[in-house]
Amino acid sequence: TVRMDEEDTSWTSFVTVTMTIYPVVATTSTTSTTAAPTTTTIAVASKIKIVCVKGSKIRRVTAVKPKCPSGFKKKTTIVCVKGSTTKRVAAVKPKCPSGFKKKTI
Repeated sequence: TVRMDEEDTSWTSFVTVTMTIYPVVATTSTTSTTAAPTTTTIAVASKIKIVCVKGSKIRRVTAVKPKCPSGFKKKTTIVCVKGSTTKRVAAVKPKCPSGFKKKTI
């Protein structure tokens, strides 16, 4: 199992692993025989963590395809920049503080 975690967040990513297997063929004669490589793709489903908010109630949901319970909304995080100062804003509908602009990737 391969797991990729983001450093700044609690996100866990889905990972597809591609392996190329080169079989070794034993030769008993003087002629050389090689086998073709086999490529196998394995989809690894890892769990993702999200935070859901309803008023002052907070629920953390962990699943392969997480969904917020009924009435809850997903909390998201954005990065805001003003000069060399950066701020992280986390909310259901996050907005940058006055004078800051949303950082684009």
